[in-house]
This record gives sequence, C-alpha cells and structure tokens, in this order.
Amino acid sequence: MSSSITIMEGFVYAPLKDASVDMRLLVLEAGNPQTPICGTILHKSTSQASKSYEALSYTWGDPDPSESIFLNGQQLKIARNLREALQQLRQPRESRTLWIDAICINQRDHAEKASQVRVMHHIYQNAIVVHAWLGVESGSSRHAFQTLSRLGSENNTRDVPYIPEMRERVRRTVQDPLLWDAITALGSREYWSRGWIVQEIGFAAEAIVRCGESTIDWSLLEEGAMCIVAIFDGSPVRPQFPDMFDSLLQVSSVLSRQGPGENKPPVSCLETLRAFKKCDVSNPRDQIYAFLNLPATEYTMNVPIRYDWRPETCYEEFAFWHIRMTGSLDILSYICTAQNESGRKIRIQGMGSWVPTWGRSGLPFQPLMKSSESQTRVFHASRRTRIRVSPREHTADLQDEQVKHSLLLSGRIVDKIKQLGIVVKDEPANEPLEPHCTPIVQWESMLNAFDIDNVYSRKPFDASPLSLRGIAQRSESTDIAELLGDTSPRMVISSPQILSLPEDTDPQRLALLDAFWRTLICDKFFYRQENMFSGFTRPDMPGRAGRNVWLLYQLWRDHDFSLPGLDLRDGFHEKAFSRAAKGACMNRRYMITENGYMGLAPAAASVGDSIALLEGSGTPIVLDSIGHIELLEGATEEHLILEREVWKCVGDAYVHGIMDGEAWPETDSENVYELDSILVA
Repeated sequence: MSSSITIMEGFVYAPLKDASVDMRLLVLEAGNPQTPICGTILHKSTSQASKSYEALSYTWGDPDPSESIFLNGQQLKIARNLREALQQLRQPRESRTLWIDAICINQRDHAEKASQVRVMHHIYQNAIVVHAWLGVESGSSRHAFQTLSRLGSENNTRDVPYIPEMRERVRRTVQDPLLWDAITALGSREYWSRGWIVQEIGFAAEAIVRCGESTIDWSLLEEGAMCIVAIFDGSPVRPQFPDMFDSLLQVSSVLSRQGPGENKPPVSCLETLRAFKKCDVSNPRDQIYAFLNLPATEYTMNVPIRYDWRPETCYEEFAFWHIRMTGSLDILSYICTAQNESGRKIRIQGMGSWVPTWGRSGLPFQPLMKSSESQTRVFHASRRTRIRVSPREHTADLQDEQVKHSLLLSGRIVDKIKQLGIVVKDEPANEPLEPHCTPIVQWESMLNAFDIDNVYSRKPFDASPLSLRGIAQRSESTDIAELLGDTSPRMVISSPQILSLPEDTDPQRLALLDAFWRTLICDKFFYRQENMFSGFTRPDMPGRAGRNVWLLYQLWRDHDFSLPGLDLRDGFHEKAFSRAAKGACMNRRYMITENGYMGLAPAAASVGDSIALLEGSGTPIVLDSIGHIELLEGATEEHLILEREVWKCVGDAYVHGIMDGEAWPETDSENVYELDSILVA
C-alpha cells in the first residue's frame, strides 16, 4: 500500500502497515453529554488487539456526515446516528476502546477497505462484546425490551408449544395491542434489515442490544422473540412479524454453524447469498462481500474484493471465480432473468446473462441445483462432468460489445420449448400452493389436451422411457406399479386399492399423471423441514419420489377416496406436498418440449427457447438465441472468420426424464464424448 497519507475532512489517516493483519482502534475519551466527543486512534495487529476492545454494530444512516468529533486533535465528520451511539457509549470517568468501521477504516482507500472486509469476522469475533445500536429511545422501546426480556427469561422456546401456561402467556402478549405495537415498532427499525449484522452479531462472543439507555442481552431478546415464533409460526392466525424476527433467525443460524458439534458440513456460498438476498446494504457490492465469511469454506477467502470496480463487474467476477474454482456451472441455477411489463427478457448492461443479480431485485425462487459442497449433487443431467477448459479462454480478447462479457461453454442444444403455461407467482406470500389455483389448473389442461400420438420426437429421445411418448409406450407393457414409486407389483395384485385409483383408469393417462406430479415437485421431496442450512434428500430409488408422496399428491388434490397406507410420520402431513410443489414451481412455468418432454422452465422463458445440456451443469439450461456474430478463429495468417450463434442464459430447467444424464452424449471406445461450443453472452 502507498505510504502517502489521505486527508478526510481534516483528519489524517496514517496508512496501516498491512491492512490484512493490522487494525485501528478508537480510544473514546471520558466525558459528559455537554462536552465534545474526543478520542485517539491507535494502530495494532489483530492478534495483539484481541479481547482488548468492544465493537459497534449500527446503521450508517445519512450518507452525508454532518456531525463532528475530534480524533488526535483533528476534526472528523460522522453521521448523526453514529454520534448518538458514541454519546451513549461514552463513560463519564473512564475511556473506552472501540472498533467502529466508519472511523477505524479509511473509507476512501479501496484497497484498505477490501483487506479489512476480508477479516471483518475476526474483528467482531475477537471483540469483548458487540454493541447493537438500534438508535435513540422512543416512547415504547423500553416497554418492548421489558416485555421480550420477561418472555425470554420465563419461557423456554422448545417447551412453549407444549406447555399450556407458557403458550397462554405468549398469546396474551401478542393479543395485547399496546405490547404488540411496541414490539412491532422496535422490530421494524432500520437496523434489523441490515445485511452486515448477520456477520457482526453472528460471530460475536457476546452481544448487547441498545436502544437509547435501554439494554438487553441479545440471547435474551432472541429467546423472547422465538417464543412468539414457536407459538404462531405456521398458524393461520399468525401475526405479521417485523424484520427483527428474520434477523434473529438468521443470526441464530450463523451461531449454530460456529459452535462445537459433529457433522457440521460447510454451507455453499451461493446458498448463503440466496438466503440473505433480502437484507439491505448501502453499497451494492456488499450484497456479496457482507456474506463471504459466513460459510465455513476455505476457498471463499480467495474471492476478489474490489470496491473500485462497478457493482456489475463485482458480480461478474464473482460468478467467473466460482465457476473456475468449482469446475461447475451450478451458479447458473441462481439466475433469475428480469422481464419488462410485456414479459420480454431484459439484459442488464455491462454484465453477462450468466451472472446472478444478488439482492432484493430478483424474484423469489428455489434454484434446482442448490449448490452445497457438503451434499451429493441432486441432478446429473450432464453426468457428473466438470468444466475442462476455462470458459473465458477464447473470449477474453474479444472487443465486440455483444460478446465482451461472454463464456465459451461446451455442450449440446438438445430440445426446444413448444408450449408454456402461466407463471406460478408468490402471491399471496407465505401461502401454500393450492391445487385449484389458476396456474395449476391451466397446466393440467395442457397435459390433458396433449396428443400422445402426435409427439414430435427425434434422437436421442426416441428410446427414452421418460418422454411423454416413452411414458405412454412403456405403460402398455409395464406394470403401472413401477411408475408409481416403490409400490411393488405383488402389493398391487394383492391390494389394488392401495393406489386409490378407479379401475377404468387409462394406463397411458395414468403414466402421464405420474410424470406430471413428479414434475410439480421436480421429482424430489423434503423429508425434513427445510431451512437455510438443511438441504433436501432424494428418495432411495434414484429419480423417484416414494409411494407416500404419490398419496400426498392425491391428498393435496382433494380426491374423494380413502388413502390406505398413508404414513404421516417423518415429516409427512397434509401440507407437505403443497410446500414441496411451491418450492419447485414458484416463479416457474410448466412446459412441453418439441421432443415430447414435460418440465418446469424459468418465468422468463419463451416458446422457441432452446434447452441445452452444458458440461459442468447438473441441470438443463434454457438459452435464448440473440443472433449471430463473426469471430476470428486462430492466431495465424490462415485464421478463419466463422459465424457463431450467440446465446443468452435464461435460467435452469427441470425436464422430466433427462435429469440423470439420459440425453448426454455417449462416450466412444476411448471414453471421449463429442460436444459443441456454445457462446453465452
């Protein structure tokens, strides 16, 4: 780093010797409310400073600083909210050593800022205590603190749902308008929507929440709030929880990953970014940087942190870094292509279509390939392949604006979208997916109108048993029980009523129905409640949900017949299929392809879009052709000018019947398969 000094509003920042291991500390001098706020800046190594300071977690508020403090005798401008926090933390007789990002990091030195952000979790982890500053006190904030403190100390979250006395105490609190309004006002403060607090509090050895002069231990506040969640979560009369409840849950999830215990595999950084996409950050770059330290993975420490780059460049470089480090295209499952009011796809200028846009702007959806370094890959549409050549190897020097942000991938265009249903939207939010909602009814009508005899089919799908034609043909010669999960033929012969099907059910239509309900849940099922850090398991039979899920589908569809053999243990209950279907279908649309397959496509997909299998991708990817371009091939005088098609990435897709490599090209005698080059811009 340069040895020159930087002047910021009169205060001179002396450079840190090594910003990756050194830090500044603020020694806040004693004083009373009438005296100016003064302090001294010290430089220490992070190891030397450990457990010698307290840290502050707060909102920056107004980006234009208007308040003055004095450091080393020089004036520094800070925001009003920070000044109010310092006023509250200042002691009348003794100094106090603090670490505060706006003061202890030179915000105008991008290199220093990047280095300090990389070790931010250590800074908060090594603090004696972290003070969470909510702001100045209001008329009801003290009341809210007292109520949550009482709930947290008198009740145990695990016991509340089962002990009537505890349950009644919590209900009375929520039903009291004054008490609930006080909690809602406290929980709706700007602090609770901040993205950085997940790291700041999640790594803290101890945290104290402050609102004016009122204080409460973070753990006690969390226990009180979670008692309320335990009573009302999932209830049809659940109150509207303020942001505070989500933040407490998010921090709790981080704490659970840091504590002792066995079998705590690392969490995917992609899944972490998706889980916290609704958090607010003042700098859009921090939509990535604020959460990099959360997963317990080694390679996240190598992510380039550059505050001098445009946000779009940060997103693109992170995406390419992830592809290069993992050898996979799992990140394509996190794309949510934007659309305008007419439904046309929107391309963000200065960024490739293959780059996810992290943050609130994206639609809520579940990626089909939920990336996790600790879990077995769920789908293998490209047969466990990994990228062999850098996707930028042949495109880095291209000057054409159309392909400036492109990747050159290997794969095959295997199909096209022929029909599309309407989109399942998350409206109203948090409500279950009903079988009679408009999109599902329309999807079923598409299936019922499908003419099996007129399915357009070509290789490599003719022999596939899971295309619509293959399903229909297979049903004529195979026991239907084989199409319905793990129900054995012998069981059906001895007890045909176990399938709960009319005797005159057409085998072909039954086979299509089987494919349809599996498509609704992407042929996977959550056997335990899902949260950010628990993935889903696939059934024992590869590519098949179990018989219980078939019965749950019938229960969800409100069929008017008994369901013998339905086992509601192990997380099965009447809303289980609804949850699984909503997770799979939300902001997606049902599709039928030219080759006679059914599946789920992204909301932004259009009829005529192509379906590709790409080396390194676990799922099929929907691509939209955006034209052709002439490119130079070769570096000699004999170079060729070739016309290459350019594609835009729309998102991942579930295509029933090719999710386990059925359509991937076969290898030759030397274990080599032939692929095409696909340019994705």
